[in-house]
Amino acid sequence: MVLVVISAFLVKNHFDKKTYHNYEVVKSADKSSLVSRFTWFDGYVVRYMEDGATLLNRNLESVWSLTYSMGDPQVDTCGDQILIYDRGGTGVYIYNEKGKVSSFETADQILLARISAKDTIAVLMRNGEKESFVYYTKDGAEIASGISSMSDPGYPFAMDVSNDGMNLAISYLTCSDGNTGSEVRFYHFENGGGGSDRLQGELRYSGVFVPELEYLNGKHCMVIRDDGFTVAKDLKNSEHNHDVVFQKDIVSTFHDNEYMGFIFRSEDAAHRFEMQMYSAAGNHVSTAFVDFAYTGTRVCGNEVIMNNSSDFAIYSMDGVCRFTGKVKSGSITDVLKLGRNRYLLVTDQQMQVIRLQ
Repeated sequence: MVLVVISAFLVKNHFDKKTYHNYEVVKSADKSSLVSRFTWFDGYVVRYMEDGATLLNRNLESVWSLTYSMGDPQVDTCGDQILIYDRGGTGVYIYNEKGKVSSFETADQILLARISAKDTIAVLMRNGEKESFVYYTKDGAEIASGISSMSDPGYPFAMDVSNDGMNLAISYLTCSDGNTGSEVRFYHFENGGGGSDRLQGELRYSGVFVPELEYLNGKHCMVIRDDGFTVAKDLKNSEHNHDVVFQKDIVSTFHDNEYMGFIFRSEDAAHRFEMQMYSAAGNHVSTAFVDFAYTGTRVCGNEVIMNNSSDFAIYSMDGVCRFTGKVKSGSITDVLKLGRNRYLLVTDQQMQVIRLQ
């Protein structure tokens, strides 16, 4: 048994550190004239546009294709649930790998929405100058509402809900006596809501902005600040929280369900950027130099994928650059991992399944 475990580790380590210098196109498909966006979902790829969404398997074959009408479709996934909502509109659609689960309309314009693995949907909305919050079941029934307003404690900016649907965090931009800051409030919903909600705790920051909140790995909430991050492990005793403060400006952040990445400008003149990776618990995973002029970056399949319009690069979680190269035709709009050495390369002309060589 020990030899099997060691062999599996050595094989994984070999593939994680192996580098490639070219790629071959395994399969290609024409791209719609409409602007498409893509996200990875449990071994599939969700392609969503203004007029509908399609779930694609690793061979670009359609599992299902369903229609809707949205002005600005946005997506969130959790467990086996896919949420597509109309930012600035009122449409909410829930899917899984089998197809449509449900849909409903909100009362006001949607600013931001998040879904849990239990089919509950948290929605921040705006009606004129007033912001509000409603927590819904998958069928549009209200679980809780009214915990957010402009006057107390400030303008809601970011939000996330835990995998089990019982915990919610909202980040507010605050302003007091001309001084800006942030306040993060944590709410708990017994049995997924049950008609009751209550404030569990809060974090306050003076002169610090909190642009992102993420319940990574479905456990503790990672509070992404403009000067670092906090993993909120104990809302009653902040000394138990895990805090990391960076001494340099963050250029960009990215994450999946298990890892959070931060990119800084390199202090080493020989390199363009420095990338630091952290686990969902806030533990440091790796530091690496990055010399790639990226415009987009994501964590996908335990790799960091970067791209600009003509080139893309792939880094392991240990910071090893496994591939960097130019697209053979078209202008890159997205790159996602499909499997070992297989990727979805999306250009303004085609969708291609490629294999690194």
